[in-house]
Amino acid sequence: MDQTRQKTECSFIPPVINKYTARVYTWRNRVLQRAFKRLELLDAKVSRAVLRGRDGGNIILLPDTDLKDAEWIADLLQHGLLRPSFVPPTWQRELRELTRYRSSVIHERSRTINRLQKILEDTNLKLSAVAPDLMGLSAREMLAALLAGETNPTVLAELAHGKMRAKRDLLVQALQGHFKPHHRLLIGEQLAHIDALDEEIERLSADIAERLRPYEAQLKRLETIPGIKRRLAEVILAEIGPNM
Repeated sequence: MDQTRQKTECSFIPPVINKYTARVYTWRNRVLQRAFKRLELLDAKVSRAVLRGRDGGNIILLPDTDLKDAEWIADLLQHGLLRPSFVPPTWQRELRELTRYRSSVIHERSRTINRLQKILEDTNLKLSAVAPDLMGLSAREMLAALLAGETNPTVLAELAHGKMRAKRDLLVQALQGHFKPHHRLLIGEQLAHIDALDEEIERLSADIAERLRPYEAQLKRLETIPGIKRRLAEVILAEIGPNM
């Protein structure tokens, strides 16, 4: 991609102080004047404003300084070239904050489980090779027994439940490793952290469900879409609103 910056002046000269003339810096081609007939502000950050032309083409504006950036956006607004952004109602903004924070907590839980897996690999315990879900009933009981000081693979394998009992021979082989005191401390901390995250997710989910009680019909409609369950339906409703 051609990264050469090209300069061009806007189709109007706004009346601003310091004899400032609105200039646009593009990355690929010159901006046609007709593109400025209808612009929509998509994103405005420090020293960057992204505008969309009427024909759907995106233009990246990179003024020289933050001050010129602010003046440029203000001038566009003064001349009526910016469409107002959609501002959701208060209840939806609050719901978005809750669902987004819950998503971040869920991601943190996944990262913690990965860290737990890494610690188990360091001990040469291949528990996840036989029990992929380390948070399942059988795996959690085996980990609890390891924390309590039990290291006999045969005894640990007998803690398997349900279908896992048919894999006891494999569990005996997988649970042979070198479990040291610092491993016990690290695994204990990770499990405690996961339990705390589970409780936090449960509290957030309860509050979100209460707030979405008036929109149960919309949630059920979203759940009819293949691949969308209740939690994802709540996220979608929080992001786009109930007017679907």
